[in-house]
Amino acid sequence: MGDPVTVVVGGGPAGATCAWRLASEGGAVEVLDRSAFPRPKVCAGALGNRGAELLIRAGIIATHELESQTLALHRTMSCWFRYRHLRTHDFQGPPIRLVDRSSFDALLLSRAREAGACVLEGEQAEEVTERKVRTSGGRELSWDFLVGADGAGSLVGGHLAGKRRRRRCGVGIQARLFRQGDNPHGLHVHFGLVPWGYGWVFPGRDHILVGIGGAGRGFRPRGLGRRLSRLLKHAGATENETLQGAPLPSGYPNRRLGRGSVYLAGDAAGLVDRISGEGIAHAVESGLLVAEAILRGWSRRELAVRARQGCVGLVSQSRIFAGLLYHRSLQPRAMRRLRDDPKFFQGYWNLVAGRTNYWRMMLRFLSPRM
Repeated sequence: MGDPVTVVVGGGPAGATCAWRLASEGGAVEVLDRSAFPRPKVCAGALGNRGAELLIRAGIIATHELESQTLALHRTMSCWFRYRHLRTHDFQGPPIRLVDRSSFDALLLSRAREAGACVLEGEQAEEVTERKVRTSGGRELSWDFLVGADGAGSLVGGHLAGKRRRRRCGVGIQARLFRQGDNPHGLHVHFGLVPWGYGWVFPGRDHILVGIGGAGRGFRPRGLGRRLSRLLKHAGATENETLQGAPLPSGYPNRRLGRGSVYLAGDAAGLVDRISGEGIAHAVESGLLVAEAILRGWSRRELAVRARQGCVGLVSQSRIFAGLLYHRSLQPRAMRRLRDDPKFFQGYWNLVAGRTNYWRMMLRFLSPRM
């Protein structure tokens, strides 16, 4: 018998990081993605301190390479509620960086290839059966371990679920504007534009990303395009822009990151923060955890414990806090806190920047005093 073969479906940050780690240890890895890289990605590209440290500490990317991928570093944030300005604040400490997801993802995937992974671009997984993946190119890939890193509508996740209920998905849509005239300064986050969701205006080096989306229990996609059109006008857009959309994870994250010899990582495991929308750090961490589980032969229990201490635990916390921030009867209180309590606003920034967890924010929210 030869060495065990791992097939990774999806070449984004979760799949590329997992494949890189496995191949770096001499593992036989095949990665397939339906797109050819670099490819467009509907994502604001926010990468907090936690995600940057994970990438550098793992060794997949060097500090100077991350800097070359950085479109902007932000230390200023403005929050709005139904187009009413709440507060603008300048923060100390590590900034939130914006990366170009097209070139950033392509760099990570190239590292997997350099480490020895076989990468098949422009080839889509069309069917997953027991121990085989059939592709759009007519290939049949046999696997001993299967990793689903193929997004919120994961084919691999569907294979695991079988006849059981599939994971619910939200929706995000985004437009890219060229910077011109009086552009917004810092990150702008808009609450109250869509139930159980938010809008964003994130300036990059030569463009501005404007988007809106949601994934909570009360989110409905109806009218999302109309709401984005209004946000675009608020951001200074002077003409109609081409929109892109993508599904967003909803519901509970997959706490065990799969089952048996099938693993899930990143969006496929539901690992996107329900408040900030940040998913790169969770994708990277879950990809590394899955790779270690395969390499070290971890039990599902051990993997679940380690995931709960990191990415799964943080996403689970964000789901709880989302109820406090987005619920119709509680949202006005949260907006008042953002407007009037600088420590609460600082806590929100720390969450987006990946510098804290949600428990302190929840305690301050529930406190009767500012």
